Amino acid sequence: MMRLAKYIILILLIFLLTGCTLLPEYAKPRMVESGNRPAYKNQGFTYRALTVEDFQARSLPDNLVRHAREIAAHACCRIRTTKDARYKITQGYLEQQIQYFGTIKHVAFEAVMIPECSWLNPNIAEEKLDYVLQHEQIHFALMEIAARKLTREAKEEVRNFIAIQSSYEAARGEIVSKIKDLVRSASEAILKEHTEFDEETSVFFDPEIQQQWFERVEEQLDGTSANNRDG
Repeated sequence: MMRLAKYIILILLIFLLTGCTLLPEYAKPRMVESGNRPAYKNQGFTYRALTVEDFQARSLPDNLVRHAREIAAHACCRIRTTKDARYKITQGYLEQQIQYFGTIKHVAFEAVMIPECSWLNPNIAEEKLDYVLQHEQIHFALMEIAARKLTREAKEEVRNFIAIQSSYEAARGEIVSKIKDLVRSASEAILKEHTEFDEETSVFFDPEIQQQWFERVEEQLDGTSANNRDG
């Protein structure tokens, strides 16, 4: 069996916390598929409590710089395969032709935050800093919850999956495409939940509502396992 090369980076979500009275287009959570993302030296870290030091970007991306006054934070989170993901490709004959048969032996997902593309506005009022950090913590938690749910669903989805191709590379490519399709099929629901959260807590400064979200995601995390992602 072979380990999937490094990680398969599947989706990148960018979260903005704004001070606007309405959630503008530039402030909505966005998904960027792996082929359209910039490369970062730091692969990020898995779920844990966030600190101010985790926001290491010196500025917003070029397309958002003009909104810097309105943006409190810009966080990047990803869902990726865990490093223990495994596949198997064997060679055999099908209709008297050599073929390569690929199966997914194990696949699991995890959420990570990328400090290099995460930005915290240095002019945030001190009394709102905890609110901003908690806001991004909830986004991170929602991603981790989605990753665990996706792991459970993927176990059934890949059970009977088999790639049959005329070359090793093509078989591996079909395996990677299958894993990406699993995330893509869940992306709409993932994005919807993040958007709902932002609409309730970014439009207005509402510590009570945000605390309710925080308690909800903490309960969901406590109800699942980060190791085997069962639950």
